[in-house]
Amino acid sequence: MEQIFLQNITPLRKITYIKTKSFVSTVSVNTKSNRNIENVLSNRSVPSLTDAELKQIKRTWYNSPIVVMKYRLIFFWNEKSGCSFWKSLLQYIQGLKRDDMHNPYVNGLKYLINFEDNDIISMMYNDSWTKAVFVREPRERMLSSYLDKGLNDGFIMVNCKRTVKTFSEFLELAKQCPNAHWESQVRAPKYFYKKMMIGKMADISTFTEKLLTKIGAWNETVKIWLHSKDSEKKSRSHAQNAGENCYNITTIRNYKM
Repeated sequence: MEQIFLQNITPLRKITYIKTKSFVSTVSVNTKSNRNIENVLSNRSVPSLTDAELKQIKRTWYNSPIVVMKYRLIFFWNEKSGCSFWKSLLQYIQGLKRDDMHNPYVNGLKYLINFEDNDIISMMYNDSWTKAVFVREPRERMLSSYLDKGLNDGFIMVNCKRTVKTFSEFLELAKQCPNAHWESQVRAPKYFYKKMMIGKMADISTFTEKLLTKIGAWNETVKIWLHSKDSEKKSRSHAQNAGENCYNITTIRNYKM
């Protein structure tokens, strides 16, 4: 079972420092590619990160953390952990009216992978940037992955070159076939978590208000939208009721990732 260590984490590694830059304000943005971003910059020295650490933080173009420049937020989202809700919410607070929230080429969102490595390092170590991560109970998330992806023969065949017939077969396949929908939710070196805001599926409403309040995006308009049919339609479009079904399956109780 994956474990996320949230407090008292002291990394045992040699620390070197690099001269880098931190973002102060946005000047212009190419919303089509999200790559041509001009900013007012300031020089600062911060600890460097290894290539492996940067890769862990950035992930791929499709599932990189979301960056909200207006509110200085880096949001570490995870597949099968309320990602539809968070993408639609982060679109809304930026005034982005895009239907395909999951397609990074058209959803209007900016991702950490769009930025230069030195800028990523600077943003991660800059306390003026809020870093947040949202996770889900691992067994519940695994069941949700099975209901949504494991039972989709086309998805499993394309990504894992075989199909499964039972939940037990899916659990074994997950050990052999890496995929973001069931891999670890830890998306940054553990020592960053002690300064991150940590949200959990069971407390999603409370965490949403707490996070948006901290970054300055909580207001009456957002509260109304959160209770609107539009919000519910977007955030529940991939729901599989895994939370209700999770503990009715004996196999998942003893499964270890």
